[in-house]
Amino acid sequence: MDRYFETAAAVVAQLFGPDSAIPPWAWLFVLLAVFWKLVVPEPRTAEDRDEAMLSAMYDGKDGKKKRRKK
Repeated sequence: MDRYFETAAAVVAQLFGPDSAIPPWAWLFVLLAVFWKLVVPEPRTAEDRDEAMLSAMYDGKDGKKKRRKK
């Protein structure tokens, strides 16, 4: 079990440590890419929200409401 922890610690040290091949400032770009949708949300209009709500409520095929699962 200790071997797994040592391997994991070595991998983390190679990625984030002072001797890593990836510079520390490059990790900021990775975090920005991962959280891009939270940082810069898409502009939505009221019509977009209404259409999303109606499509969630109705099937769109026959105009009947979807049944909620219990």
